[in-house]
Amino acid sequence: MTTNSGYASFIDESRERINEIDVQLIELIKKRQEISGSIQLHRLESGGNKSDTSRENEVLGTYRKGLGDKRGAALAMKILEMCRI
Repeated sequence: MTTNSGYASFIDESRERINEIDVQLIELIKKRQEISGSIQLHRLESGGNKSDTSRENEVLGTYRKGLGDKRGAALAMKILEMCRI
């Protein structure tokens, strides 16, 4: 049986781990934005389109496979949106 202090300690430790993961996710998204922005600029400079629908569909598929259709697609769409210049 978990005591109240043990329960609170578990919650605090778990939240701290989540906070650490959130910091890592933010850094990864920033890196992704930078790389994606660079790709988009190069594509535009060479007379192409800013976006690549087939690549976006590939990304959607990766997220769907990893996180399930609904959640994976929702997260992928938001990340793709955040990475557009």
